[in-house]
Amino acid sequence: MTSGRGFIALAIVIFGRWRAGGIIGAALFFGAATALQFRLQARGSQIPYPVFLMFPYLVTLAVLTLVGGRASAPADLGRPYRRDSGD
Repeated sequence: MTSGRGFIALAIVIFGRWRAGGIIGAALFFGAATALQFRLQARGSQIPYPVFLMFPYLVTLAVLTLVGGRASAPADLGRPYRRDSGD
């Protein structure tokens, strides 16, 4: 069950700039945002819990707003793979 986490996964790839090290760092960042959401929810605040459930998605939108315009996708993204016939 993904619970809408595909949107966050796509944001992780964009925020990580399509590089393995960047993706690991971005995944840790968004994982920390999710963990913070659980910690804030467990504190017993007067704020309704759905607001806390929105927290990781709000962080995702904020990061994509700040970084998304400057990120450039790999040049071969979307190009069909054709194996060389190097027999």
